[in-house]
Amino acid sequence: RAQLHFYRDHIRDLLGPVKLASVTPQYIAKVLNRAYENKLSEQTRLHIYSLLRKAFGDAIEIFHLLHVSPVHKSFKPKLPQKEARFLTIEEVRKLLLFAEGKPYEIAVWLGAYMGLRVGEIQALRWEDIDFGRQVLHIRRTYARAENIIREYPKGRRHHSHRIPSELFIKLQDLQKTENREFVAAPSGCRMLDYSRYRRKLLKYCKEAGVRQIATHGLRH
Repeated sequence: RAQLHFYRDHIRDLLGPVKLASVTPQYIAKVLNRAYENKLSEQTRLHIYSLLRKAFGDAIEIFHLLHVSPVHKSFKPKLPQKEARFLTIEEVRKLLLFAEGKPYEIAVWLGAYMGLRVGEIQALRWEDIDFGRQVLHIRRTYARAENIIREYPKGRRHHSHRIPSELFIKLQDLQKTENREFVAAPSGCRMLDYSRYRRKLLKYCKEAGVRQIATHGLRH
C-alpha cells in the first residue's frame, strides 16, 4: 500500500503514459527533480528513488523486459548523516538481563548477539538452526513493505554463523518448551510483529535504564 501511494502521488502522471522501454534516465531525473522542487523531505525522495530502482530492477531480473535500468545510482538522494546510536557492552548486559523471561527476549538476544536485521529475526525458523553444529543459517528475510517472506536475506546470499554459547543455551531451552514455526515469535503469536517489537524494545531500554535504541541500533 505504501508503494502504491508513492507511485500514485509522485510517479504515475510522469511515467504512467510512457512505454516501459521508452523510459530514459531523463524521465527518472524529471520525477526526482520535481520531488525536490516540491520541497518533499529527503526521506520521501529516497522512498521514490527506491521504488523506481526496485521496479526497473524487477523488470530486468524477474520479468526480463529490459536489459538496462534507467534509474542510475547517482540519482539516489543523499540523506544527512546521523550519529549512530548503539549501546555499550554494559548497557547490552543490563538490557539482556531485563528482557529475561519477557515476550520479546529471544528477539533482543538475536539482535544483540548475532547482529541480525529485524527482518531476518522475523523470518528465522527452527529449521535454520543446526543444533548439532551450533550454527545459525540466515536464509530469508521478512519484507514489511510487501508483507512477504523473501527466500534470501539482504545481499541475496545465504550466510551462516556460529551461535555464542549463552544464546545457544537459551535457544535449546526455548525449543523444548515452544512448538512454533518462527523462533522469535512471542508465545501465542505466529510471527514477530515489527511495530510491537519496536515499541517493546524502546520500553525495555527505558525500564532497564539504558539509552533507548530501535531495532537497527541493537545490531551495533
